[in-house]
Amino acid sequence: MMLAWTPLRKSWLAEYIAAIAGFTVLWSSGVNAQPLEITSRSALNGNDLIDWSQFPESDNDTHIWLSNPFQAMSNSGLAVTVDQFDADHNQETAASHFFRFTQGTGNATYSGNFAPGDAVLDNGDEYTFRAGPVTLGFDQGMAGVGAQIQSGNPDAFTAALAVYDQQGNLLASYTEDGDSTRGDDGGAIFLGVVDPADRIYKVTYSLTAASANNLNSFAINEVSLVTVPEPGSPLMGVSITSLLIAVRFRRRRRQA
Repeated sequence: MMLAWTPLRKSWLAEYIAAIAGFTVLWSSGVNAQPLEITSRSALNGNDLIDWSQFPESDNDTHIWLSNPFQAMSNSGLAVTVDQFDADHNQETAASHFFRFTQGTGNATYSGNFAPGDAVLDNGDEYTFRAGPVTLGFDQGMAGVGAQIQSGNPDAFTAALAVYDQQGNLLASYTEDGDSTRGDDGGAIFLGVVDPADRIYKVTYSLTAASANNLNSFAINEVSLVTVPEPGSPLMGVSITSLLIAVRFRRRRRQA
């Protein structure tokens, strides 16, 4: 029995080492990979969401502002810090306010080209004149972030997304051209990013071109996130454990 078991044990150990080596190579290639721009929500394939409907809605009669900065929660309980930069006065100030609206017609409070019923975060330039780029900050590295965006002025515009790591270093930046309308049709452009190395700690949305050169007025809808397990989480070992079980199962089938 010992002679029959020993070769199997050695083979199992060899396959286990090979599996770990393969996992290490895949992980290393992810660390060295560059972030990639994503231009559709389906391609981002998020597993979490920042839904702005968690905040009270402003309407045409009552403007309920959100402070600058403020904290939002994702559907899974991830805390996200949201702030904006007062571009006209070159400072970050509490005088800048956000507003939460609902896209649609009739009794809805935002007339743009997000999908009907979308909860929309507006950077408030129309009301405060102290608006600018909007930043989302995360306490842990993210694998992906993305949202639809449109200018507050109906016309062609160019939106930008800047992506930063934990130390505040710029990882990548992207721009996309859009057309801001009142179509109420979900046609607002999607601007997102994925990073195989999970280094996304901050993203900033802004405009680089817009009607009447008003670069400070824009809105985004719900933000899709691709989250990863925190260091030390049991989920970090899921891939290796699954690999282990698969290899062991394969060995048992060979012996059957």
